[in-house]
Amino acid sequence: MATAGMIICTPAVVGVVATASRWLPVTARIVLRDTARNRTSAAPAISAVMAAVIGTLAIGVITGSEKAYEQTLSSMAPGDVFLSPIGSDGVVDETAVATMQSMLPVNKEYEVDEPTCGPACFVYPKQTPEQVCPYGQNSSIVPEHEQRAALADPRCVNTRRHATYFGLRSGGNQVYVVQPDAVQAVWGIPAGDVPAASAALRAGKVVADDPTLVADGRIRLGFAGPDSHEKEVAAAAFTTPNPGRVPFVLMTQQTATSLGLQTKQLGVLATTTRMPTDEEADRLRAALGQTIQPYVQKNSAPNTTMTLLAIAAGVITIGASAIATGLAATDRRTDVNTLAAVGASPGVRRKLALSQSGLIAGLGSVLGAILGVGAAVAVLSAYNQGLASTWPTPEPYPIVVPWVNVIIAVLAVPVIAMLGAGLFTRSRLPIERRL
Repeated sequence: MATAGMIICTPAVVGVVATASRWLPVTARIVLRDTARNRTSAAPAISAVMAAVIGTLAIGVITGSEKAYEQTLSSMAPGDVFLSPIGSDGVVDETAVATMQSMLPVNKEYEVDEPTCGPACFVYPKQTPEQVCPYGQNSSIVPEHEQRAALADPRCVNTRRHATYFGLRSGGNQVYVVQPDAVQAVWGIPAGDVPAASAALRAGKVVADDPTLVADGRIRLGFAGPDSHEKEVAAAAFTTPNPGRVPFVLMTQQTATSLGLQTKQLGVLATTTRMPTDEEADRLRAALGQTIQPYVQKNSAPNTTMTLLAIAAGVITIGASAIATGLAATDRRTDVNTLAAVGASPGVRRKLALSQSGLIAGLGSVLGAILGVGAAVAVLSAYNQGLASTWPTPEPYPIVVPWVNVIIAVLAVPVIAMLGAGLFTRSRLPIERRL
């Protein structure tokens, strides 16, 4: 609707822009006033450029926001690699880690284990009784009146906050066993919180970032399994001042043993010095075979589709401005001859072509960028507003503007269109004879 409305209003916009011609050089002034007088012929070219830029940038904002949203739900930072064994009896051994080191730009590796309470029995953190959210505990569908009550209840703020852990599983407040030096890499809490969290792990405490799990300096860990009904253990706990990338509950191997828990290797997390390429990841996957699965956390960089869309928009912009410039040059031929007769330099014709191309491509690109980014931001903001009124409240979509694409659309493509117009426009006209 916004695109259609702006296309209809394009002739009026050209007329408004033409009022600024008094401050422009002579050739630009001539082009702008001439375009304003013949705005019905210039408007289609400007609209074509605008529509192409709107589509490209709107899709770019939404796609980038979706990728950033996926990243907010992941426990891993972009570029991190996680090796997980395939099968219940598998293990990531030193040979697999050495293979990864030889093929990827690995910085450091950290083993990640999970505590267990026996066969088919896993450990989970339990909220303190006074902090348990009373709504939606027994049903995946929460009635609307309970949603409204839960939104107003501070006990329900973090309820059902799920995330993806190491590319393997989803859930909330997962419990893992790590060494103290792995806190920053595994959890991603602010650097200022790392020393205290690491010291708490060394002191034998369980570390969490959800204050509703800790009461009087202790955390309750429940058991979930066929023979573990109502069983739990309590441990000394430490709560970080700020949350990490996703909800975590961490302990060391020594703490797990002291609580009577067993541990099982989940995999090996590796930080990297740069983002591994797809080719590197494929080679590692082939080298590890069918026993270990590597997972690489990608970032929210533009994909091939976005690049192709940007190229298509650029071609449309250059093509539309070239056609409009050629038609305008044909219509303006008599005027150029008149200017030459009164002493104008031969380069005036080329400057007129540059100005015409810049006006078509520049005005269409600027209008398209404003509408494309604005429309996408409006859609995402409205969607986030709708999510905020539901419970459990999902994470809002971050608004990510592809500024590189915006700069290319608004500056680079119009400049290329102008250079092309200047390059293929002859300065001198052929001599015309009048009989």
